[in-house]
Amino acid sequence: MHAFSTLLACAALLPLLPLAAPAQAAVWTHDLEAAKQQATAEGKLVLVEFTGSDWCTYCVQLNRQVLSTDEFAEFIAPRFIPVQIDVPIRRDFNRRLLERNQQLCKRYSVPGFPTLMVLTPQGEVVGGFRGDPGNGMEGVRRHLEAAQKFARILAEAEALQGLEKARALHTVYSALQPCMRPSTGLRERIAALDPNNATGIHDELQAEQQREHFRRELAATRDPNAALELTERHLATASLQNRTEILQARAAVLLAIAETEADLLAVKQLLLEIADSNPRTAAQTKAALEARFADPAQVLEHIRRNPPTW
Repeated sequence: MHAFSTLLACAALLPLLPLAAPAQAAVWTHDLEAAKQQATAEGKLVLVEFTGSDWCTYCVQLNRQVLSTDEFAEFIAPRFIPVQIDVPIRRDFNRRLLERNQQLCKRYSVPGFPTLMVLTPQGEVVGGFRGDPGNGMEGVRRHLEAAQKFARILAEAEALQGLEKARALHTVYSALQPCMRPSTGLRERIAALDPNNATGIHDELQAEQQREHFRRELAATRDPNAALELTERHLATASLQNRTEILQARAAVLLAIAETEADLLAVKQLLLEIADSNPRTAAQTKAALEARFADPAQVLEHIRRNPPTW
């Protein structure tokens, strides 16, 4: 057969050949309870996106760059049931659904938008992230794969007893972002299984209680001298985990009342000391501080025009 005839014959067959189906974006449900039931039936986890779809800039960006892509849809399809819990400000959003979504945000102590949480079908938090995970789909994939790993550890822990079980649960608990830990219920279970504090959970609970106490007191303090006294008092008994936050609050108060270049130098020195507490980022933080305080007169003028809060 001549080449031209062969080409025509092949062309005639094209309509008969099956075409590859175009990739589909992920389809998000809005009913968490139904998603948990489906996850149970299909042996999957639940991926919950807490978002403000029509006002949160970072939510829109994450959706455009990752969550609406074919790559994301293909990754989650065999692994997760996706649920979107939206808290928009547009007036045409269903009021009952909005109230339910607000309650879910409260139940899971959602720290801000966007937040993605991975839940077991039983509703236990096993991973996720808040804000931009970095590196687009690669960053999201890293967090979701880690959540799958910790879901397996959590499931295997149910067959364990005593301290061995506490250690397994603590592995999951400590891997979560700090903002997600309060909503898991894990710390109470670990504390009950580990009365002698082998995992360090009781120290963590004490540090958290100290931190919340300090934040409440500081939020109620408007006088800078009282705020400085408050930071000094809390530093005397603060756990190591909380010292940086208290020192940062002290620096914010000192900056708010700074009147001279000498005052600014004292704030800068304190911030440099705080930077040393994180060796991984110390050099970068110090460089930023040097740039920020390079022109003390300009900083003082900015403070006068825009008094900082603590």
